[in-house]
Amino acid sequence: MGNLIKFELRKLYKSKAMYIIMLIQFLLTIVEAFAVSTADYLVGVAVVDATSFIIFAPSLLFLQLILSIFIPIFTCIDYENGVSRIIVGHGYNRLNCIIAKYIAAAIATVNLIVFDFVIAGVSIWVAQDKNPMKYTAMEVIAYILGEIIIVIAEMTLYYAISMLIRKKGLAIATCIVGVKIFSFALMIIESLMKYYHTFGSLNIDFSKYWVTGLLTLWTGSKMIAGDGMIIILLLSVIYTIIFLSGAIGFSLKRDE
Repeated sequence: MGNLIKFELRKLYKSKAMYIIMLIQFLLTIVEAFAVSTADYLVGVAVVDATSFIIFAPSLLFLQLILSIFIPIFTCIDYENGVSRIIVGHGYNRLNCIIAKYIAAAIATVNLIVFDFVIAGVSIWVAQDKNPMKYTAMEVIAYILGEIIIVIAEMTLYYAISMLIRKKGLAIATCIVGVKIFSFALMIIESLMKYYHTFGSLNIDFSKYWVTGLLTLWTGSKMIAGDGMIIILLLSVIYTIIFLSGAIGFSLKRDE
């Protein structure tokens, strides 16, 4: 397993895609930080405090789109060029191959998220002339860890789709368009259920708790109550387990 993970990570960090993503993150965050600083100067007060800018980093939502493209490419390429068959032919277990690739994808995702927060922190600190943070360091760390858990859940969905399809083009289209259509369908169903009072007077917004909506819910919460945060994190963990189990199950069944 260790050799497989090293192999996947070596491929990952030799690819230009990782560094292109990091460059775009860097530029996007720098521009946003100085835009916020300019707004502060024009208004005369801090429009966005430094801590909020860090934990609600604008390029995080951009990262969601990038992952829906990057994960299918990283996952599918070995199946398209036959490398996966060669690896299995050398005696490696299929299950270990699937898990090793997932671990590498998860590590890359965490690295991109942490890089995003570091750039956001440094840029807004400089742009706002080193203004003090609104929240404590522990609150910021807890919030960032929560965002990592949420993004990993969404990344696992893209990984599961890619393992099922194994064709870059179709997997990317499904991760971007297919997932959006599914999310939109959930909202329509939810609206119809509310219109016809399916749950009586209960106002259940289940569509926003779909995996792709959790990050928006989290970053828009402004440090929501503990129970709400726990629900979001629990759902993220549940989604991760379901998607990863599905990826493993479908892949092993397909390769029988």
